Amino acid sequence: MKFLKPFSVAGPALLLMAATLPMGCQAPPATPGASPSPTASTLTNSDVAAVTGVVYTAFGADGRLVPPDTPVTIQVLDNGKEVASVQTDTLGRFYLSNIPAPKQGKDYDIKVGGLLDQTKTLFPGRVLNLSSIKAPSRESQPRQITRVTGILHNSEDQPLANVEVRDKASTFRKTTTDSTGRFTLEVIGDEIEVLNGLVPITVAVDEFKKNSTVSVNTTNIRTISGRVQDKTNGNVFLSDVKVKVQNSSVSTHSDKDGNFVLNGAPVEPFVLEVESPKGYSPFNIEIPPATFDNNQKPQNVSQDLALSPFGSIQVNFTAESSPGFDRLPCQFNLDSAGSFQSYVDPRSAINCFAFTLTGPNGSDLPEYDNSLANLNELEASVTVEGTDITQTVKYPAAPFRILYGSDPTTGDPVRISDRAHAANVIFSLRLDNVPGGRQNITVSLTGHQTQKSLPIYVPPNDTISTELITLYGVQPVNSFGDVKGIIRGSSPLPSGKELRVVYLDLKDNFSFIPAIGDKTNPDLLAAIQTSLAAGPKTTATEVKDAQGNFMYHQFYLKNVPTGSRIMLAAAVVNSDDTLSDCYIPNTSVLLNVDASKINLAPDLLITRRTTESDCTTTP
Repeated sequence: MKFLKPFSVAGPALLLMAATLPMGCQAPPATPGASPSPTASTLTNSDVAAVTGVVYTAFGADGRLVPPDTPVTIQVLDNGKEVASVQTDTLGRFYLSNIPAPKQGKDYDIKVGGLLDQTKTLFPGRVLNLSSIKAPSRESQPRQITRVTGILHNSEDQPLANVEVRDKASTFRKTTTDSTGRFTLEVIGDEIEVLNGLVPITVAVDEFKKNSTVSVNTTNIRTISGRVQDKTNGNVFLSDVKVKVQNSSVSTHSDKDGNFVLNGAPVEPFVLEVESPKGYSPFNIEIPPATFDNNQKPQNVSQDLALSPFGSIQVNFTAESSPGFDRLPCQFNLDSAGSFQSYVDPRSAINCFAFTLTGPNGSDLPEYDNSLANLNELEASVTVEGTDITQTVKYPAAPFRILYGSDPTTGDPVRISDRAHAANVIFSLRLDNVPGGRQNITVSLTGHQTQKSLPIYVPPNDTISTELITLYGVQPVNSFGDVKGIIRGSSPLPSGKELRVVYLDLKDNFSFIPAIGDKTNPDLLAAIQTSLAAGPKTTATEVKDAQGNFMYHQFYLKNVPTGSRIMLAAAVVNSDDTLSDCYIPNTSVLLNVDASKINLAPDLLITRRTTESDCTTTP
C-alpha cells in the first residue's frame, strides 16, 4: 500500500489530523523509491479522484487519536461493486487513488471495516479528505441514521450562528448552523458536538426531542470522563446510560463498555446527573471546581459512576409438618364381649369408631395426618437484614383434608371433612425495591425457630425466588457446662451424714429471699429437699493440708444447664436423704454458666448449728 508523506501547507486539514495522532503515529520520512503521494488536495490526472483519511479506535489519555491494532479495510463501491480498496497502515492512515470521476462528479459508497459508512461525491483531479474516522468494533452493527433538527442558543439566549455541529460518533457527519442557529444533521450516534470554543460541547440527541431550542454555554471547557458500572459487581458495565450536567443540555451516553466522555462541562462546581437505567437507583454526584495547569487551562476530570441496582425477592416458607405415613384403614372386629375393636394408628385424628375410611372409589385409603399442624393463624415476618424492608403477614392454619369412607353399619358412602389436617401451608410473599447484590433475609414465625441470615443475590430489575424455607417448631435445646467450687465453714462430718451440693433451675417468679424471722425460705427448703433426694447432685469431698488437717469441702457438678437462674445449694443430709439440722442450707446464684466449660462457682459458706446435740459429736 502507499504511505502518506508529510503534508504540505496546502493541506491544512490533513496536517491538523496528523497532529492529533500520538508521536508514534506521525508520518515517517519519505523512503527513496517509494510511490509518490499526492500533495495538497489535487491530482495531476484530471480523470480520476482519490480518497484519504485516518482511522482511529479511541482517544488517548492526552486527547490524541489511537490507531487500530490491526489493519482496517477501506472500500469504495459503485452500486455495490468494489472500485478500489486498501488497508490502513500501522498508523491508521489510508490513501485510495485512481478512482474514475467524470467532470460533473460521481457518487460512491464508502465502507470502513465492512460497514457502510457514508456516500460521497468524488470530482476529477481532487483528493477527498475524510479526516478522522472511528473504526467499528467487532461487535459493531450497522446503526440507524437519525435526522436531528434543532436551534442552538448561547447562555444569553442568543442564536449561535455559523457554528459547526457534528456527529460525535462519526465526525465527518457535520453541518453549520444558519444565522438563526438552526441546523439539520443526519447522525448515527446518540450525541452531537458543538464546535464553538476550545473543546467541543457534547449534547445528547434526545435533548432536541424535549425542546427544539437548546442552549449551551460556550465558555464551558472542561471534559469529564469515566465509566458507569454496577456498584455490586465491578465486572458489570452499563451501556447507554445518559450522563449530563444538571440543569443544562450538556449530556452524553455511555458506550457498550460503560465508558463516557462529556465535553463542555463548566469550570465552576456542578452536579453530574445520571439518568439511571431501569432497575438502578437515581444517582447524582457533585463535581468540585476545576483545577488549572501552568497554562491556565482547566484540567480534565476522571469520575467513575457506580449505580446501585435494586430488584425483588419472592420468599417461600412453610411451617414444619409431620412426615406422611400410611394409615391403616379402620377395621372393625367383634371381640369376645361382642363389641367392636378397631385397629388404627394412634397418631390419627380420625375417630375410627364412626367410619371405615376408603378411597373415593371404595379402595383402602392410606391417609396423611399432620400431627404438627398449625391449628391457629400465626404471625410471620420477613426482613431484609441491614435495611428497613420488612413485611409482616398472617400465616394461616393448616387446612383440613377431605376424606371419604363408608358407614360401618349401613355401608353408605360418606364424605368426612374437618377431621384430619393436611400439610402446613406454603406461603409466598414478595419484597420490592430490595437493594441489589448479596442480601441476607430473616424469616420468623410465632412459636417457631427463626431462620436468620439466609443469603440471596438480588439481580437488578428482576425478581429472585428463594428455595422453600422450613421453619421448625421450637424445641428445648439444652446447653451444659460443669461447675466446680469449694464450701467453707464446714468441718469433718459425723458418720452417716453427707455434705451435698445440688443445683436448682428456678423459675423467674420463684422468690428465694427469706421472710422476716425466717432463717431460710420454706419454699426454697422444700425445693432443696426434693433436689437432694431426686435431682442432680454431688457429694462434697474433704480437702486436707499436707499435715492431714481438714481445710474445706470441694464439689464438682457435671452437666449443669446454662442460664441466669441456676441456683447452687449446699446442705448436710442424713442417711435417709432428709435435711440435717446440723447445718443451715446455704445458696448461691450462678450467672451465665458457659456451655462446654468448667465454671468456677463462688465459694459457698455453710453455717453450723452448734446448739444441736446431734451435731456436737465428731468422729
